Amino acid sequence: MDDQNTPNSTVAKRQNDDEQTGTLASLTKVRRTFSGDIILPENAAYEQARAVFARKGSPAIIFECKNAEDVALAIRYAREAKLIISVRSGGHSNAGLSTNDGGVVIDVGPMNQVTLIDENTHRVRVGAGAQWGDIARKLNEYGLVLSSGDTVSVGAGGLSLGGGIGWMVRKYGLAIDNLVQVDIVTAAGEQLIASADSHPDLFWALRGGGGNFGVATAFEFIAHPSGDVSFGTIVYPAQNAPALLTAWRDYMRTAPEDLTTTAMLIPSMAKDMPATFLVTVCWAGDQAAAAAALEPLRKLPGTIMNDSVQVKPYYEALEEAHPPQGFHSEVNNAFFHELSDELIAKITTAFAEHKFIFQIRHLG
Repeated sequence: MDDQNTPNSTVAKRQNDDEQTGTLASLTKVRRTFSGDIILPENAAYEQARAVFARKGSPAIIFECKNAEDVALAIRYAREAKLIISVRSGGHSNAGLSTNDGGVVIDVGPMNQVTLIDENTHRVRVGAGAQWGDIARKLNEYGLVLSSGDTVSVGAGGLSLGGGIGWMVRKYGLAIDNLVQVDIVTAAGEQLIASADSHPDLFWALRGGGGNFGVATAFEFIAHPSGDVSFGTIVYPAQNAPALLTAWRDYMRTAPEDLTTTAMLIPSMAKDMPATFLVTVCWAGDQAAAAAALEPLRKLPGTIMNDSVQVKPYYEALEEAHPPQGFHSEVNNAFFHELSDELIAKITTAFAEHKFIFQIRHLG
């Protein structure tokens, strides 16, 4: 017997058709008041819109939201259609959480305004879709900075909700240490303001708790007055990796908090590319004191291969970090209270044996 002709299969098919018809009707209703773009798989913009930093998803619908009302509409649609939701700001989630297969992507990228709202307190308002390169450049017009990651195209939303480790972390703390308000749309489509005085428990959770408490649409931070920074890299051969890492650690334990650095061990990628130990530095203090502060990093064990440290505006310190075409990376992170001798031995052994890239950030 043909299963297509059984009563149960006929009922199931009719139910499925009714669900699809209802979903399409619901989407038609959303379009009437949705101010952004709605991208479907058959649209020309879909191929580019579905791709994020770590992978390409295949979402059923991408809502490019221009305001909080758009976000609320997208959430309500996803709930009615029983579709999973992914939220995208800059799309740099290494775990690929900025997209999905078969669900809804709420893209807050168009919500990218950056506004100075109080000159005296340096309070700034940042749309959740603003990218940190643009934020840093805009704040530079006012002589202000926010410690905000290290990549131009990382979005404000994901980095802020995850904590936000930036190039001035030792001086100004994490991005969330400077956060005073979050505008958010809840899973029920309700628009809230979370701060120390309004929904304080939610505000506590949003500062580093991740992205599952709602969709953030805007942030307000207290920025910091700042001039130019000394920024660049100091590169050594990595043959003596344990001694280099130990010397770097020892200095950073006593270094001024105006200095933030990251150490990297990079294995040889080709015959003409030897393994290297690279220290990226950001000095955010008085430039007259920069040379003395950086001198110990220029006297690590070995001979300097390259020194690119220059005085520049902070926004020029932010760079792009997309991998080469066809290159796939697997990333793991861990936090340690201290960079002990035992940990250095484990890192340098794994570096020598497995050719891993290690990036060690000193948070102070």
